[in-house]
Amino acid sequence: MNSHTLTVAIPTYNRFALLSKSISRLVPQLTDEVGLLVIDNASTDETVNLRTWIHETFPDARIQVVRNRANVGASANVARCIEFCETEWVWTLGDDDDVSEDAIAKVLECIKKNPSATHINLQSTLIPLASRRQAGSDVLIETTMELAQKLECMANFLLCSAGVHRTDVARTVLSKAYSSLSTAAPQLAIVFASLELGIGKVVLCGDTVINHNFDDAQLWGLEVWLAVADVFTLIRNQQARAKLLSMYVNEHWYPADTNKLRAEVLPLLLHKHTRSMALSDYLYLWSKRIQFAKRPGLLIVKLLADLVVLALAICLAPILRKKYAPASGITNSFLRTRLDGRGA
Repeated sequence: MNSHTLTVAIPTYNRFALLSKSISRLVPQLTDEVGLLVIDNASTDETVNLRTWIHETFPDARIQVVRNRANVGASANVARCIEFCETEWVWTLGDDDDVSEDAIAKVLECIKKNPSATHINLQSTLIPLASRRQAGSDVLIETTMELAQKLECMANFLLCSAGVHRTDVARTVLSKAYSSLSTAAPQLAIVFASLELGIGKVVLCGDTVINHNFDDAQLWGLEVWLAVADVFTLIRNQQARAKLLSMYVNEHWYPADTNKLRAEVLPLLLHKHTRSMALSDYLYLWSKRIQFAKRPGLLIVKLLADLVVLALAICLAPILRKKYAPASGITNSFLRTRLDGRGA
C-alpha cells in the first residue's frame, strides 16, 4: 500500500456484523489511491474468519487484515492503525460509524485542497445541523489557541472516526498516543502533541461524511469522562487548555450528574480500602464542574451539602454497610475500572 495516498484503517473487536457492513459500504468507494486496513483486536466472534469472508466477497479489493495476538485495548488498537499504515495519510474509522457514499472522495478532496495540513477533522452528525460548516468551507488551524477559538464541537473532535492524519507526523508523536492510552483519547493526544511541537496543522473540514450511530450518553461512563479530561494536560497554553476543557465539560455533562455520582460513590465510601480512591475521584469531578460553571457559587453550595451527607455516611459506615454488598462483591463499573486500570 506504500505507493498510495490514503488508508482507511478500521480498529475492531467482536463486531463482525457491523464491520462487514462497513467494509461493504467502503469497497465501492476504493480507488487506486486508497486501500483498506482492518486491525482485529483478537476477536472471538466471526471476525476470526474475516480474511476468508473478504476473499470470498471482495476478491479483488485492496484490503489488508492485521490480527493482534492479544487484546491490547481499544485505545491501543487505534494507535496501531497508525503504526501499521503504509500510506501518506490514515483515516481511523470506527467499525460502528456509517459513512456517506462519497466519503472517501470527500476526504481525498480535502487532502488535496490543504497540502500543508497534517490532521483533518471531518464533520459528523454529532455536530448539530445549525452549527455545521458549509461543504467546502475548511478552516486551517496552526496552534492550540486557534483550535480553542475556532472549534465548534468538541464531541466531534473527540470522535475517532472524524480523524484523518498525515502518517509521518502522527508517527513522530505516536509515543504520546501510547503514553496517553489511559485517557481513552489517543487520537487527541496525537493532534495536541503535534500542535505543541509546531509540526501540526489541523483542518476543520466542511464536509459531513460520518453518521454517528450511538448515543454517547449511554456509552460514556464516569470513569471514561474522568480519563478523557486528562488528555488536555498535553496543552501547555493554559488559556487554550481551559477553553477546550470547558467545551468538553459543557458538552459531556451527562456522566457528571452529581446525584448519580453521589449514589455511585456512597457504597464505596463505606469500605476502607475503596474510600480514598472514591473520594478523590469524586472531588476531582466536582472540581471540573465548578471550574467551568457559569454559576459556580450554586455548585459549591451543593458540593458542601453533598460532603455533609457523605461524611455522615462514613460515620455510620458500620450500620449502612449492611445495606450494600461487601467490598469484595462490588460490581460497580467505576470501581472495577479504576482498580484494574483499563480506563475505558
